[in-house]
Amino acid sequence: AGFIGSPAMNLLTLPVHDGSMRLGGADIPLPRAVGSGVETVTAGIRPESLELAPTGTENGVSLIVELVEELGADALVHAAIQDDPNTPRVVMRVDGRTPPVLAQTITATLRHPEEIHLFDSTTGERLD
Repeated sequence: AGFIGSPAMNLLTLPVHDGSMRLGGADIPLPRAVGSGVETVTAGIRPESLELAPTGTENGVSLIVELVEELGADALVHAAIQDDPNTPRVVMRVDGRTPPVLAQTITATLRHPEEIHLFDSTTGERLD
């Protein structure tokens, strides 16, 4: 899943607690297909599945912009998760007319939680 598409899918190993996975400050419910004994999952999130949201949005993820690639109608924002500096960077696709700026703190949300692809963190097998 990590090498198909441009830009590649964000692959994040996330902790699981009480039927949700934790991404930065956001709790994302897991589908029933994920068993109750799972402690971590690898979440595959496409850059276009993330969207900018107003700061302070409930269940949003605070990001610090590290790079903006302006591509005309679109821009790719490379950002670090503010609440978890150990998580790999994420890439999101935003409107190229009004992209965020370097070092800006932004909030991202998922367009639709069902757009997340889940993988077993140990075997790499798809869970959903």
